[in-house]
Amino acid sequence: MKDNLLQKLKELRERVQHLGKRIDIEEKKGHIREIEIELTNPDLWSSGERNRQLAEEKNKEAGKLRDLINRYDDIEKELIDEEICVSEALSMGKEWVSQHEEIIASIGRRLKRIEVEQLFTGKYDKQNCLLSVYAGVGGDDAEDWTSMLYEMYRRFAESRGWKTKVIDESLGTYQSKTGLARTLEGISLTLTLSAIIIGLYLCLRHNKKIT
Repeated sequence: MKDNLLQKLKELRERVQHLGKRIDIEEKKGHIREIEIELTNPDLWSSGERNRQLAEEKNKEAGKLRDLINRYDDIEKELIDEEICVSEALSMGKEWVSQHEEIIASIGRRLKRIEVEQLFTGKYDKQNCLLSVYAGVGGDDAEDWTSMLYEMYRRFAESRGWKTKVIDESLGTYQSKTGLARTLEGISLTLTLSAIIIGLYLCLRHNKKIT
């Protein structure tokens, strides 16, 4: 167990360092300081609608940068703390406990989330997503399948903390859904479509096993 945990810590350290270089964390820290200085200029907020809009955009950019930097710094700090705890436990011959595995796993999950987010930094990747599901032909079975898909995507969005809104809905014979259009706000469009494709694959595979 000791060797396994030490290996995981080493891999996490390498991933954190790689991520820091890839997103240029030090450059982002310098950039946010520049933005914060600009935002302290009262003229930026009071000199016309165009300047106020620019100030709001800069404030929004600063918020996103601050969130990314804080999350990265938290992971790095917690990883350092865990490395120290593990080192002390080894030197004192303490028993290895499950809390080390859970802490390391938690660091890994949060790091993975940032790594995935950084794959989707294109111009349109942060736009809202419009998801449409239609029963088409197939009668009651198709309507029932559409309803199940709707529930699957609704719960998936809720589990991720995404805001959703139904903008159009058609009900079939037994109040099942024949068509649905829903917006998913504040998430990566590319990431959402990837999740939908994976979800369809898993559902179809599960359905094949049942039948």
